[in-house]
Amino acid sequence: MNTKLLKQKILDLAIRGKLTQQLKSDGTAKDLLTQISDERRETEDERKGTRSKKSGVILSEAQSAKSKDLGQIIPLDKSEAPFEIPENWEWVRLGDVCDKLVDGDHNPPKGIATQTSYLMLSSRNINNDRIVELNNVRYLTKETFIEEDKRTNLSEGDILFTSVGSLGRSCVFDGKGNFCFQRSVTIVHTLIFNKYLKYFFDSGYYQKVVVDNATGTAQLGFYLEQMSKSIIALPPLAEQQRIVEKIQEAFTEIDSIENNKELLKNHIKQARQKILDLAIHGKLVPQNKSDEPASVLLERITRDNPHYEKIEDEPFEIPDNWVWCRLEDVCNQMLDGDWIESKDQSDEGVRLIQTGNIGFGKFKDKEGKYHYISESTFDRLGCTEIFPGDILISRLPEPVGRSCIIPPLKSRMITAVDCTIIRVNNDCTIPKYFLAYTQSNSYFAFVNSLCAGTTRKRISRNNLAQVLFPLPPLNEQSRIVAKIEELFSTLDQMERNLV
Repeated sequence: MNTKLLKQKILDLAIRGKLTQQLKSDGTAKDLLTQISDERRETEDERKGTRSKKSGVILSEAQSAKSKDLGQIIPLDKSEAPFEIPENWEWVRLGDVCDKLVDGDHNPPKGIATQTSYLMLSSRNINNDRIVELNNVRYLTKETFIEEDKRTNLSEGDILFTSVGSLGRSCVFDGKGNFCFQRSVTIVHTLIFNKYLKYFFDSGYYQKVVVDNATGTAQLGFYLEQMSKSIIALPPLAEQQRIVEKIQEAFTEIDSIENNKELLKNHIKQARQKILDLAIHGKLVPQNKSDEPASVLLERITRDNPHYEKIEDEPFEIPDNWVWCRLEDVCNQMLDGDWIESKDQSDEGVRLIQTGNIGFGKFKDKEGKYHYISESTFDRLGCTEIFPGDILISRLPEPVGRSCIIPPLKSRMITAVDCTIIRVNNDCTIPKYFLAYTQSNSYFAFVNSLCAGTTRKRISRNNLAQVLFPLPPLNEQSRIVAKIEELFSTLDQMERNLV
């Protein structure tokens, strides 16, 4: 279930009047507009009256008439509207239902190094329906803040809307904090229910309006005039409140589903590790007495190796027909990748596979971000070519030791110096079993114990070669791989169903 799309569907129904029932007792949006107009006139009359008494000037008839006309809101013709709304709703311009629509400072102060409680925010601080990253702000003196605040006069209930750069994110200010803003944030004080307007801003319809009408070269912006002229589907006030209540109720249920999805994803991740843990302890599939013991395999492949040492201190118990060894014991080759500098790279030729291509048991093919060296550079540097079926292990985080098998790719390939190339001995080890082991928590524990470095851990090829390896009989490795693939396939399907 795509919960993000589900939320958008709910908002889409809400702004079309299909999420809640229309009630005659609500009155109409025209009634609301009349009320807003009356309140505007009263506010303006009071303001002008106060100014007149202070100045001793009496308003003329013309001035008085103009005052009475101020704030008259004329709904838009529904025949020209972008979509159909209920009969008791109206289409209006955003500017007509706001008494504050202002952006932040176009030439903001640089701020000071000392942390204060007076903060200047930008669009990066508005996300996920709240103010975020308050450690990434400009600090102001109280005096500077007072001057900046005169522009926006932020008040509890104002809507903050990102209007430059990252467009269309919004939140309702809860009144906590001394904030002023750079130009990338627009501050809206609306005369309708602010939470309804915020959800209207979040709707797919309005987000498309913003994207389609944004202008600019270096950064796109949806500026004050464009925002003021944008149109809003307006229900009666009581229905606005019911719509918000219904949206919040639905979103709470969706968030619960999302949290359960995350919980299930975590369980799936834990299940994968449990499967791998059972596999490398010899408990995933039954042992078969007819299998050639792993000790015979190991003796055969290490017979002529003067450096082979039997593992005396076994880290955990394994079946009797298994044996402990080291990674180097089951590999024909463990090679370093090549040191390739940026000046050696070109637009085509031999493809360079880097640590970023190595995932957890999977090759990560970053399409459009390929790196190459020329054939002549390959020859000049004496590079080591890698082939499909080779296993790569990253010796850098995050984390150290992750691995993948190289898939068939179109071009010749080399790898970077921070990767180790593994070519297993197929007479004793199946590559897919080797790969499964290198995804287990036990393997990563061994790797971490052999890492060096403080700020950035890494492991040398020589230390990687010493990582302990539980070796089953060859036939049992095949059964283990088949069982892992069967179980992982089920988990993969479960994970896909969560999307």
